[in-house]
Amino acid sequence: MKATLVLGLGDVRRGDDGFGPQVLRELQRRYDLDAQVLTVEAAGVGMRTLPLLSSVGQVLLVTAVRVGGTPGALHRLEWHGRPEDLGPRLPAIRRSGIEVLRSLHFWVDPVPELVVLGVEAETITGGPLTPLVALAVYPTMDACVAELRRWGHEVTPRATPERVGA
Repeated sequence: MKATLVLGLGDVRRGDDGFGPQVLRELQRRYDLDAQVLTVEAAGVGMRTLPLLSSVGQVLLVTAVRVGGTPGALHRLEWHGRPEDLGPRLPAIRRSGIEVLRSLHFWVDPVPELVVLGVEAETITGGPLTPLVALAVYPTMDACVAELRRWGHEVTPRATPERVGA
């Protein structure tokens, strides 16, 4: 089985934009993931991520989105490599990130399966997560666990959640 990348996308200094990294940290704190699951926090998707994207079979991207929904609403998008399907459906990933993902089929063969779990942002101006977005952290973490298990990974709850980096 090829590895799976869980990418917590966002900037923790920009309010709800830090949603992806926050979910990733909670996932790492509360669960033991099998060795085939790679976890990475990033502010964006760029050309430097191509080698990592070429080494995995699936990518689970967790991020804040702005698609016109209610703040805190969870959106799920599954993408299988058709460049024309990506842009209009992923407005929250920085423009350069969309272009990298759109051109992924030129650089990576086969293109990894991509699932985006995005929560509707309220603000990205700084400070902590807004209350409605903060309430979505644990349901989104549960959705991450379900996706990883769907892909055949072992995800085991910790008896006592650990502090990340401890």
